[in-house]
Amino acid sequence: MAAFASAGPAEILRASQKDEVFSDRLQNYWSEILLKLGGSRLWMNIKHFKIGYLFYGTLTTLSGLQTLGEEYTGIVQVNSSKSDIPTFFKRVIMVLLDCFGSVIITSLCSQVEKYFKNNPFIRQKVKKDVLNCISTLKNIIPFIENFHRANFYASGGFFQLSKRLTGTHYVLARRWLKDYQSINGFRLLGFVTFVHLVIVSMSGTWFWLNMSEKSNINIEPQKSSLFQTTKGRMCTLCLEERRNVCTTPCGHLFCWTCIMDWLQTQNQCPLCRERITPSRVVHLKNHL
Repeated sequence: MAAFASAGPAEILRASQKDEVFSDRLQNYWSEILLKLGGSRLWMNIKHFKIGYLFYGTLTTLSGLQTLGEEYTGIVQVNSSKSDIPTFFKRVIMVLLDCFGSVIITSLCSQVEKYFKNNPFIRQKVKKDVLNCISTLKNIIPFIENFHRANFYASGGFFQLSKRLTGTHYVLARRWLKDYQSINGFRLLGFVTFVHLVIVSMSGTWFWLNMSEKSNINIEPQKSSLFQTTKGRMCTLCLEERRNVCTTPCGHLFCWTCIMDWLQTQNQCPLCRERITPSRVVHLKNHL
């Protein structure tokens, strides 16, 4: 496969967008089935898992086949030497990272943060250092993703982080299909994205330094009574204390994000089944 031309950013991006359409469709089907069979409580707990994406990746990449987007643009996945398709192990890593990479990192950070906050036997200095590191990591992850995307626009190559970590490249099955006209446009887009990242990073660093000078974060464990959620303030969708409280026309209260996620697939109140639309949900700013 070394004789094949490397795919450009235009072909890779079009393939990714095409795959996104089919993956989203499978994810919506999975979400509807989960809601009907498992109910709203189970749906709220696992709706963030990209099972539809996993199913799509299993049928295509994991099986050693082209995705529909790759067939559409005429590109093929190859290993770092561009002599063969990626090994099965690397294909497994790619699919898992694409589907669950962000979920795994977020869950690990949350578990570590929760452990250090609630453990009274850890010294306060250690707590503060670890929690600061976790907070910094959470802020850096979006920057890394955007930086990686800007690098793709500027130089081509790896569009997903999973492809970079596994050394997976794309080549064109038909050399004459390569879009040379858009290369300069993508390079300009990459340069603009780099400049934007620098500006955002500098402003964010300046803001963080000012905030750290003005206030000290209290990480002492609070009394357990403060964490106890009364039944009257519990959201029936996420079973936690309501945040950003909003009300439906029928008078029921939910978290804003919970009810909006619910209304993406259902047009009725989760409790009384009255028909509602997202535009009729009212955010209660001063609700206690």
